[in-house]
Amino acid sequence: MDAEARDLLAEIGRLRDTTRKLVERAGDAGVRWAPPVPDTNSIAVIVTHMCGSERQWIHEYVGGQKIGRDRDSEFRKPVTSAAGLVKLLSDVAAGTSRVLEKETSQSLARSVTTHNPAIAKTARDCVLHSLSHQSVHVGHLEVTLQLWESRKPM
Repeated sequence: MDAEARDLLAEIGRLRDTTRKLVERAGDAGVRWAPPVPDTNSIAVIVTHMCGSERQWIHEYVGGQKIGRDRDSEFRKPVTSAAGLVKLLSDVAAGTSRVLEKETSQSLARSVTTHNPAIAKTARDCVLHSLSHQSVHVGHLEVTLQLWESRKPM
């Protein structure tokens, strides 16, 4: 495997491993709980959304696989069990590995079409976008889990 693709895959894996550990720590009740604040999401929603985004930016835009993403359903109908989220993470990881194992530094420089064809993107841009997006959401997961664990019994 190309060194750049290997390094990108390793970083994605590190973020995914952190996500998996947070999901397992939260358990079923924790992943379904959402902070009692408007416009916040449960761990289930965040992880389901993270996986949908990774599939779109890496599997579809870089790998050329049509995934038929329904972003709104990630928020309306997330995977709601810790085991289900861990499986989703594993399934997405396998697909991402298959895509990036074929990439090289040279192929990552190619232009790809995204949801906004007016903005030129390279395959590398798409992978970096996914990494950035995942990083932000790992922070959301950490804060949500901290709030879940610090709840006071009513």
